[in-house]
Amino acid sequence: MKSAGIFEVKEHFSHWIAEVEKGEEIMITRRGRPVARLLAVNTPTLQQQDIDLLLKELKKIRQRAKGNAIANDWKALRDVGRR
Repeated sequence: MKSAGIFEVKEHFSHWIAEVEKGEEIMITRRGRPVARLLAVNTPTLQQQDIDLLLKELKKIRQRAKGNAIANDWKALRDVGRR
């Protein structure tokens, strides 16, 4: 991720837009402190990428657990060690 001050972004806006179009994410700062991010509209956020990856992994786990009777009896597993 590249970083640029507000003044720099304002003065060379088309340059920074071209960078974003190439896939770059720009952190815009004011006096060295981050205040905004400039990224492409169709670029998923890191959080969305993480969610998609987790959903894929959960589907794999569910497929493996379908034939496993112990995994399907989640209440018994939950109550192990309870009084």
